Amino acid sequence: MNWEELLSSLRSDYHEKQIRLTLDEVKFIANKDNRQGRLIGVFTRDYYQREKLIREGEIVYCYTYKTYIPEGKSSRPYPSWCLFSPAKKFESEPLLLEKVASRLLEFAEDESQKGLKNRRLQTMVKGELSEPAFVTLPLELTDNQLVYLQYVSVKEQHIYDFSLGINLLLIHPAVSKEAIYLPRRYWTEEYRAFYHHEESNKQHEQEGN
Repeated sequence: MNWEELLSSLRSDYHEKQIRLTLDEVKFIANKDNRQGRLIGVFTRDYYQREKLIREGEIVYCYTYKTYIPEGKSSRPYPSWCLFSPAKKFESEPLLLEKVASRLLEFAEDESQKGLKNRRLQTMVKGELSEPAFVTLPLELTDNQLVYLQYVSVKEQHIYDFSLGINLLLIHPAVSKEAIYLPRRYWTEEYRAFYHHEESNKQHEQEGN
């Protein structure tokens, strides 16, 4: 897998579509095409920066390590937590984020950690209601690379077969601390094939266990 070429193709393809996005398409990506979506976060700054994020943002790889689906609410947007980095290193080796996630989860369970900053990070990692935004991880967990912890909402109408692991984020740090998973309709065929392959492998692994 040439991750760098795959990402370059995804970015080029989305950019071509990005400059021609209709108002309805922006509403769809922003989750403002339904009454419930229009009300979520309506009093936050990021809510009003979302269109700019969609029209000007860039795609990066992320590693989603956890989701939380409240009982009886699987059809509604649900939370997830992921790691991503703007560093070029992760464009060619995004699976390095999986290693960072493993270290972060170990850190979160380490009761010997002291200091308010470390305790807060542990709460963000383990909490079902935490919503971290561009939270910088300690460099000792990332091999001195800049890596962020991020809360991202999962919407079934965007990605009906959402899976943990490598995903695509749309970000625009200059205007918003929010991030959006790139909807399936804006994926390239190559990335769709990769996603289906990875999901199939995970199912086989689960069945084998």
